[in-house]
Amino acid sequence: MMNSNQNEIAKLTEAKRLYEKGKLQEALKLYLPLAEAGNIECQIFVGRLYAKGVRGVTQDLEAAKRWLGRAANSGNADALYSLGVIDHRLGKYSSAIHSYQNAATLGYSAAYYQLGNMYRAGIGFEKNRDKAFELYEEAAKRGHIFARRDIALMLVKGCKGWRMVPLGCIKWLASIFTGIRTVVKDSYSEKTFD
Repeated sequence: MMNSNQNEIAKLTEAKRLYEKGKLQEALKLYLPLAEAGNIECQIFVGRLYAKGVRGVTQDLEAAKRWLGRAANSGNADALYSLGVIDHRLGKYSSAIHSYQNAATLGYSAAYYQLGNMYRAGIGFEKNRDKAFELYEEAAKRGHIFARRDIALMLVKGCKGWRMVPLGCIKWLASIFTGIRTVVKDSYSEKTFD
């Protein structure tokens, strides 16, 4: 006879199997009760599924934010980042910045990267290439592949002086190889989020 923890693990395993087979509606039916019971991983999954709205699951950004908010309330950096992404796409930049900053405080590399992008483009902040570079460096220290690429490209374009252009070329090539290795190893890593 299975205890409740074993039953939860069995349901989660089955939900993941259904998801991998592309049966998202069936997977969602198993994920929802687990999310309602407080499983943070499931809350994030349900939130992201509603945010994307793919393969028979209707996009519902309010439901996505509700589920991600529940996970974020527990201090989960992944959920905070995902909330930031939704608000960013909706043009709610101050909310996005707040979520990204909270995720970055927890060391989430993709949050540093997004904040760098916002500084670089002047979205939600005054345009500041130096601050963007600094945030990219912080993300790159944590292994973020797109931050490494963008640092290299900024160097190639001369943002730190023309003497740094050759270093930018080397970093750009290194970012390609590191990126391929990272994606092959774990394509769902925060280090691959752009």
